Amino acid sequence: MFTKSLLSLAAASVLFTACGEETQKKAAEATTNISHTVKEASAKVVIETKAVVEVAKSEMSKASEVLTQKAVAVQKATEEKVATVVDSVSDKIADTKEVLSNKVAEVVAPVTEVTKEAETKVEALTQTTENTAGKAAYAKCAGCHGVEGKTKALGKSELIAGQTAAELETKIAEYKAGTRNVSGMGMLMKGQVGALDDAAIKAVSSYIAGL
Repeated sequence: MFTKSLLSLAAASVLFTACGEETQKKAAEATTNISHTVKEASAKVVIETKAVVEVAKSEMSKASEVLTQKAVAVQKATEEKVATVVDSVSDKIADTKEVLSNKVAEVVAPVTEVTKEAETKVEALTQTTENTAGKAAYAKCAGCHGVEGKTKALGKSELIAGQTAAELETKIAEYKAGTRNVSGMGMLMKGQVGALDDAAIKAVSSYIAGL
């Protein structure tokens, strides 16, 4: 009986040991499988992560390109609007300038006309006064230079007709001062114009220039 019990116990022990080795083997295999599975899963995750990153980069590049295009379009549209506004303002300024110029012309025209009329009247009055005095002063000159100033005095002086009042005034003043002597006429002319004052010289010069 005791021997049977020992045999049973030995058999149980063998079975238990065998069972434990099998279990350990299966556990080791399971661990290996799990390790492989984890590695495969990790590798897959890495691959998928890289794929996602690449997709994200591609999408970001596309988005950046789209934003750039939109920015360029907005800038171009803005520039066009600014140009339109500037052109409009320039046109309005030009129109305003034209209107102002017309208004100024309308205001200035009557004033100019009045001024011209006044100048004409003053000139006529001045010429009348000067011509009267000049004509009187020229009376003793006409004998040598002719009534119209187209005769060479004593056949050798220059013609006085056709000269400007300024030229004549300067020459008569020089004859009066004794600093001018053309064709030997200096002393004769000094005697003729010596009694003329500046006003009379101006008047006779204006008269001769109007002949």
